Amino acid sequence: MESDGRSFELLRSLVGDPAVFHDRAILAAEMAGAAICAEVAKTGMPGLIATRENKDDGSPVSAVDKIAHGVLVRELTNLAPFPIVSEEEPAGVPSLESLGNSAFFWLADPLDGTRDFLAGEKTFAVALALMRLTVDASGSKMVRPFWGGIVDPSHGTSWSGHRLSKLQKRVDGKPVNLAPRESSLELRILGSRSIPTERLKDLYRFWGVSEVTRMGSAIKFALIAEGIYDVYPRFGPRSEWDTAAAQVLLEITGGGLFALDTQRTMDYGKPFWRNGGFLAARTTAILEEWLPKVSAKTTQR
Repeated sequence: MESDGRSFELLRSLVGDPAVFHDRAILAAEMAGAAICAEVAKTGMPGLIATRENKDDGSPVSAVDKIAHGVLVRELTNLAPFPIVSEEEPAGVPSLESLGNSAFFWLADPLDGTRDFLAGEKTFAVALALMRLTVDASGSKMVRPFWGGIVDPSHGTSWSGHRLSKLQKRVDGKPVNLAPRESSLELRILGSRSIPTERLKDLYRFWGVSEVTRMGSAIKFALIAEGIYDVYPRFGPRSEWDTAAAQVLLEITGGGLFALDTQRTMDYGKPFWRNGGFLAARTTAILEEWLPKVSAKTTQR
């Protein structure tokens, strides 16, 4: 696998000052988030709920998803000559093969958590990742997230970073200092808001905890990277644009996101951009202790 240093130098040769590039990249995601909030203020939730449609896979999409997509495409196209793979591409999500051998491409979810958003919840997000694409001597393609950004539009907050940087947090566009990462005697568990009640009770028993916090969207990963929570298990499938940015943020802060089936770091560039279940954790020690147990538990079900 290519070193992070070589990827960084290649990116520098293509876009110039990486610091300026990364600032503009998270700004693009923040602008998409601001567009979501502006549309809510303009149209109102009842009007936006009326625009809901169901995609072929049964997941919802609304006019706001499409607006956020348009903002991201406009800003990212102006930023760098890299292909864009977005969940909300009107012509259908591009395949990896259609990207050719572009050294980098964007992987985006313009509105992560549409179902919760339409239910009036404030835990939706914009998730954006810059992916590094390499091709080996046999012609096989390898894809790895290099930069990631997650935006919480409801609270004007964003988290971002690349593989040679520290985690950066901004509130209302201004950098803020991150507090020291603190440990807890009891694991702080996150679960999806859609998790069934019986599975939730199962998590309580499995980890021996008194509480599992339910939350939608990629914000969960950002809060783990920041050190506010410890672990998030996902037993069902997700798309790669849901986890790519998270992968970077978790790994640069000492944690990770591992697939339950392989018990290895999540792979990217899979058919239809689909992931299986995974375990995201604040530290590698948590992953080493719990990944085998969670994987075995999933197999038994």
